[in-house]
Amino acid sequence: MHFVAGSCLICDDGLLGFRKSNGLIFLLCDECGSVFLDPSKVVREEAIFPSFKNGWLIPNTEASIAGEKSEWATKDDVDDMEWLPFLMLEIND
Repeated sequence: MHFVAGSCLICDDGLLGFRKSNGLIFLLCDECGSVFLDPSKVVREEAIFPSFKNGWLIPNTEASIAGEKSEWATKDDVDDMEWLPFLMLEIND
């Protein structure tokens, strides 16, 4: 199960799900892989694009969008960040 904050404005196809890695919670598009570090700033200028070449690491962080230490955030994780107002949808995987 994962939790979604809305549609991706970069690709217009994906959903922005709350993801966590190494203590960081962020929004990740499940289609294009764009990342947003703050759900209140989901604008094109704030999009980050981790690359395979760098192990999918999010620049300037220790977090990765993929790998052993990356997973969809729980509702409690989202609540701990006080981001519940941005939660729009719950998806069963």
